[in-house]
Amino acid sequence: MLIEAVAPPGWRAVPDLNVKIDLADDDYWRPDICVLRPNEKGGLWHTFDQFGLLVEIASPSTTWLDDDEKLHVYARQGVPAYWRVQAAVGGDAPTVYAHLNPSGGAYRDVVTVGPGESARVEVPFPVVIEAERLTP
Repeated sequence: MLIEAVAPPGWRAVPDLNVKIDLADDDYWRPDICVLRPNEKGGLWHTFDQFGLLVEIASPSTTWLDDDEKLHVYARQGVPAYWRVQAAVGGDAPTVYAHLNPSGGAYRDVVTVGPGESARVEVPFPVVIEAERLTP
């Protein structure tokens, strides 16, 4: 809801879409939230160029994948923004790592927003990330 409230017309936040890792095989990932660019259609399979933002909500069993492999693949594929939401211990607000502006296979910028903090990012569109708004 945070993303949909500020998204410009045409942008859509959709949970759990199938994103092909490699068009030559059947490997895919299902990011927790996928923000489709304007005029992109839904469907069974998607490619990285259809997204302006992918969000992964880390869990103990997937943190290693979200922190490393997905981070690098999303950057290599040119996804403009990748947010990794890391749950806090003890029920506090999570920490959000917003990876922005991929270049040369890596994200150039990282904005970290912890409990009690907020930050404005401009990619893929202006949005203020507030960790407290992401609690269950």
